[in-house]
Amino acid sequence: MHHFAGQEDDRDALWQGWLDAGYTVEGMYHLSPSHGLRAERELSTPERVNMPAAYRAAVDPSFSGLAENFRRTHGPGGSFVDPSTLTGAFGVINPLRRGR
Repeated sequence: MHHFAGQEDDRDALWQGWLDAGYTVEGMYHLSPSHGLRAERELSTPERVNMPAAYRAAVDPSFSGLAENFRRTHGPGGSFVDPSTLTGAFGVINPLRRGR
């Protein structure tokens, strides 16, 4: 868990770079599990990523909460060592799964 401690500023700068490039938080959340899509730069433009994410947000009531949890746990301000912002094997169970 402490392997990435102290690298939060680097992560925050990378996150901001994605936002500056035009990706939305919802788009980044949608893109995050898609290794193949991320590898295909011509397919993973902000417009092509944000569009299906916006559609999913419009039709899936839980999507906005999932994207917000992604931002909270992986975006600026999150800590690599604070259990309140960790998920999965390294920390607390996702608060959305606990019914919060």
